[in-house]
Amino acid sequence: MDQSWQLFSTALLSDYYDIQGGTTAEGIHLGVMGATLQIETRNYGGVSTDGKVIAINPHLPKQWTKLEFCSLFQGITYSFIIDHNIVSVKANADANITVKGQNYSLTKNKVQSINYR
Repeated sequence: MDQSWQLFSTALLSDYYDIQGGTTAEGIHLGVMGATLQIETRNYGGVSTDGKVIAINPHLPKQWTKLEFCSLFQGITYSFIIDHNIVSVKANADANITVKGQNYSLTKNKVQSINYR
C-alpha cells in the first residue's frame, strides 16, 4: 500500500510539477489523469463494475478521511461516499450492490450507509 501511495502521488502531481520536462504547457496528460481516477475509484475506493452488480471492497489510504465520487453503471447513476468504516451509496434507480461480498438492495434516491468493518 505504501508503494501504491507513492506511485499514485507521483502520477497525480506529474502535470502540476511538470516532471516530464516542459510538456505541461501543451496541456494535461489525459492518460495519467484517467489512470489516477481509476486508481482512486477502483483500487482505493474498491468499486468494481466488472460483474452484473457493483461490488465494493474499500482500501482507502490512511492519509485520506473519505472519498466521494459518482459513477454511471448500466444506466444508473451512483453517488458514493466511502470512509474507513462506512460506505454510503445513493442510486437514481432501485439497484443491487455488494459490499465486502454481502448483498444489499438500494432504493431509488435513498442513501444507504453500510458499515463494512
